[in-house]
Amino acid sequence: MYVTYFLIGINAVVFLLIMTQNLDVNRFIYNQQEIKYNKEWYRMITSGFMHMAIFHIAFNMYALYSFGLYLEQSFQYYFGPDLGRIIYLLVYILSILGGSVYCYFAKSREANYLALGASGGVFGIVYIAVLMSPEIGIGLFLIPVPIAGWILGIGITLGRIILSLLPRAGNVSHEGHLGGALAGVLIMFILFSLLGAQFAQKSLYFLYFGVLPAAIYLIAQVTVPTKVDDLRNWFQAKLPKGDD
Repeated sequence: MYVTYFLIGINAVVFLLIMTQNLDVNRFIYNQQEIKYNKEWYRMITSGFMHMAIFHIAFNMYALYSFGLYLEQSFQYYFGPDLGRIIYLLVYILSILGGSVYCYFAKSREANYLALGASGGVFGIVYIAVLMSPEIGIGLFLIPVPIAGWILGIGITLGRIILSLLPRAGNVSHEGHLGGALAGVLIMFILFSLLGAQFAQKSLYFLYFGVLPAAIYLIAQVTVPTKVDDLRNWFQAKLPKGDD
């Protein structure tokens, strides 16, 4: 539990520093041009602790609190108190890094691409929790009945892929979400597999249909970008046009 509170605290302190203008957020956010051409690789991690809006940080920290406490306790049970906390922290950081790496390759042709927020790390934590407990109920706003995590996760992943093909409404980094989820789940799936863990059938469904599509989508963007562009153009052509 200490690590989850520690992460929430760091994000809160950084947010206050940004709001009081004591911290220049532009020096630490994900900036494709600065990373690719000026080799400012630190941005791939520091961007995961930057927030510019109260709703953004509130949503991310609520999700981290809700799933992070459960996952941290689970890791301490499986790996022991100290090692469990270390693994939990490393997975969170690697999920942030995974989100940034995903953006780096998926947005390699967009020099002006910017992103920030803890969503990559949070998605990694949430998706690992679903992998471990696929039936975990997740509530959504305006939907009174919790939805099984493995079902919701599949829907969210496919939805993020589709949304990434559309204009960036609200400047949401769908690629960062996909990369964080992909990195976190694959790390823990490999680790638990090496330990001889047995996964529930629904966990495997979630892995096949809720996680691997993110990897396939990234591979497609790197190897056949023109095909992805064609798909993006097709989706955007289907959007309703406003009056001229």
